[in-house]
Amino acid sequence: MSSPIFTTNEIFVCLHEKDGSKFPYSAKIMAIKEIGSIQFYMIHYRGWKSTTDIRFPVGEEAGRMYKGSLKEYGEKFHVDISPDAWDAEKKCKRKAVDDLERSFVKKERIQEENVYRKVYVAKRRKLREDSEEATSSDALRRSRGDPGATTSEVKDSRISKDQENNFEQQNPKEQIRKIPKMIPIDQIEEVQNQTPSKPDAQFHETQICMDQPKGAIPNVLEEIQNLLESPEKNGPIEKVTDSEVASKIQDKDDKVEIPVSEEAIQKPRNNPGYYIPKNDPVYNERMSVLRARHAGTLDEVKLTDGLGKILVDDHKLVHSERKVPKMPTEWTVVKILEEVRSFNRAHLHLPLFQYKNSKDHDADSYDINVLNSMVPSYMDKHIRSLLYTFEIPRYEQRVLQKAEDITNIDPKSTKPPNTVDLFIFSAHHENSHIRHDV
Repeated sequence: MSSPIFTTNEIFVCLHEKDGSKFPYSAKIMAIKEIGSIQFYMIHYRGWKSTTDIRFPVGEEAGRMYKGSLKEYGEKFHVDISPDAWDAEKKCKRKAVDDLERSFVKKERIQEENVYRKVYVAKRRKLREDSEEATSSDALRRSRGDPGATTSEVKDSRISKDQENNFEQQNPKEQIRKIPKMIPIDQIEEVQNQTPSKPDAQFHETQICMDQPKGAIPNVLEEIQNLLESPEKNGPIEKVTDSEVASKIQDKDDKVEIPVSEEAIQKPRNNPGYYIPKNDPVYNERMSVLRARHAGTLDEVKLTDGLGKILVDDHKLVHSERKVPKMPTEWTVVKILEEVRSFNRAHLHLPLFQYKNSKDHDADSYDINVLNSMVPSYMDKHIRSLLYTFEIPRYEQRVLQKAEDITNIDPKSTKPPNTVDLFIFSAHHENSHIRHDV
């Protein structure tokens, strides 16, 4: 049987087999066990879970186990270490440092607790010894008949008892009233001299009469039976909630405000913070208003009810139902311009804009053409501003193709050319001339 080359707790490089390939990883020998008649290394890959631990027979280390670190292995065999191996080793080092720091902190805490425990035990022992010494010495002095052996509490009680006896001898017929301990000293005379305004509202106070025999027990049952009952209501006390008490008191006096717990107040159904389920129609109404508000147009511009509903519906289609409006729409720019042109031809006989010294211009030749030419040029400029740089040549090529289609119109064709295409072509042609001239 061959002796093991590696020892327990030794860190080395182990080749991990995966998919027919071998990858170097940092590993540690946890133990060397003998199973049957064969010795095995119990190997743990550093930074890996314990479920991936393997065992390797002793004597077959060649080609699988190498002494040293990953860095030394890579420099010796000129092998690139995988990032997973480096991450696993860093993770293991970081965990070891954390465990070390945690152990130091634990040791410091244990030391502090031990010091505190020792101080506490010493103080308790000293107090116990002092109390035992005091009691033993006091008992010894009392056994000898020393009058000064009594404690301070006994002295105080004896002095107060002597004062009371002297007062009783001087005033034998006067009743002595016990003053509660909770009353301050400066208010004792005020409490003693206080006389109630109504005899029914007298305070029931304990009094010691001199004619009462010493050690007699007062009849508590008689005192309870002689208590004044409420003239308004007799019987057991009813339990009333805070909200009912507050309502009754506020009905009598509006200035009275009693804080009532929030649980006693029932939340209304139409509270803005109340949860509304999605299947509730109120939910859809509120969400439609919110969508219209977040659209950014209804708050800034005053729109009619019909147009507002249309915009809200469009916003709902796009954002909620993920639908795109139908294209092209029913009324396009070309159709609108053609309608304006035909309407002006039929109804307008005088030009809207007329030169002072000219009588040859009519509505069809001047103002309609100006109107129709403004929109295409506007569209052409804005389309150019929206396009990317590499898209502009393709757009110009498409405009030129449209112009060729317009110029090559069959004379027998009854379909007129597109007005927008014509004016876009003209605007493009003018802009190109200006650029060439510049």
